[in-house]
Amino acid sequence: MYITSVRSADKLVHNANCRFARMIAAHNIVRFHTADEAYASGRCACRYCAAVLKKVPSELSDLRNICEANNICISFDPADGTLDIVTPYSEWKLRAMENRSFLWLYHRNTVDFDDGSSPY
Repeated sequence: MYITSVRSADKLVHNANCRFARMIAAHNIVRFHTADEAYASGRCACRYCAAVLKKVPSELSDLRNICEANNICISFDPADGTLDIVTPYSEWKLRAMENRSFLWLYHRNTVDFDDGSSPY
């Protein structure tokens, strides 16, 4: 469940357990069942309950433009708090740890080359 306020000037969406979500007056609450539904309405993730976004540079829109130009997909999943990056050759995932002081980086190759080689 994701929550926002009808009066939010920043159009932020929060996880239901976010401390800022609990501050929204009951008569101003708008609920979304999925993150995609919230983002489709023009909302963006709260940086408090989206720990990975705290570690990502403020130039996230520039990063997305660079990724699009190079056939790379980047997305934030507030459901599990990860930043996902998909390239033609591999998948990457950044996840903030419980204490939110550092990130884990996961990587998986997604392509096999006939000769066993890899460009990376």
